Amino acid sequence: MPEDSVETSAEHFEAFQRAAKAWQERLELHEWRIYFNHGCPEDFYSQVHYRTGSRIATIGFARKWDALRPLTEEEIVLLARHEVCHLLTADLQAVAKERYASEQQIDDAEEILVRRIEHTIGPVP
Repeated sequence: MPEDSVETSAEHFEAFQRAAKAWQERLELHEWRIYFNHGCPEDFYSQVHYRTGSRIATIGFARKWDALRPLTEEEIVLLARHEVCHLLTADLQAVAKERYASEQQIDDAEEILVRRIEHTIGPVP
């Protein structure tokens, strides 16, 4: 991070956690157990690591914040949403990385993703 970085506070971290949990609920990712870490590698505002088999994820939130993005509630919510969206696509990502993924496995992972998106969008007016 550049020299003009600031420390994120416990309040910022709590806001990040609340936003991530809200997006987990909104995207119906109830099967995921999410842990949070106030810290992630330098040059990252946030980061997620997950295991699709165990449905466990750890989402990190930066301790240092540079001047390239404003440290606002809106930015914190956008970061949380971004990391939770990685969980939304996790199964498709995992299947795509398998050496011998079948077309059916890819289709199944895609179908799960599409159904979650449909539920999030809601009924047609």
